[in-house]
Amino acid sequence: MRELFDTMRNLKKAKPNAKICPRCGSFKIRNQSSLSGWIIPDRYICDDCGYFGYLILELEKEDPQEKP
Repeated sequence: MRELFDTMRNLKKAKPNAKICPRCGSFKIRNQSSLSGWIIPDRYICDDCGYFGYLILELEKEDPQEKP
């Protein structure tokens, strides 16, 4: 049970990951609506290539303190 609390605490502290367009690789991707992810599923729009959809890529930031 303690592991669950530690995991939840780490998720809460985690910084948001960089979102990337799956079509063109651009970082200029945004939510379609302010309600996305709250009332309706996240739907993303790429400002560079016009991609419109539910799927995106995310870059995870490496923790320099984390040991392999």
